[in-house]
Amino acid sequence: MSVNQLEIPPLPDVERAAVPAPKAREMSIPSLEEIPLHVRNVAALRGLGFTFRQIGRTYGVTPQAASVMLARQRALLKVEGRRPELAGLSPRAVNCLGRLGIHNRAGARAVPDLAARLENQRNCGQKTIREILDWAAD
Repeated sequence: MSVNQLEIPPLPDVERAAVPAPKAREMSIPSLEEIPLHVRNVAALRGLGFTFRQIGRTYGVTPQAASVMLARQRALLKVEGRRPELAGLSPRAVNCLGRLGIHNRAGARAVPDLAARLENQRNCGQKTIREILDWAAD
């Protein structure tokens, strides 16, 4: 599916709009309706496998701006306890699991010889493997 096939409304004045950094103490969990449409669209495109470069071109922003929008929204969702199951892991461990298509403990437990599969992943050392195995065992 290409970006041109999706019906995505254009972003109004995104290049000039400042995106303030979230402050942990002042954040509350937003409902889906409270999340800005352009951020939902960025998340949807990212979920469909588009790169930040492709998303940035679609909306006329830099890839970094698209990445920051999504990262800040994820941070808002994590603050008050609506954490995904992988939130307790380091970013490196989450990336290693993601490359294997694992998104929860059940998925990790279902992989036969998880440690051996992780050893073949780039940027996944013994410390990260131990972290993942301890997390999966909980």
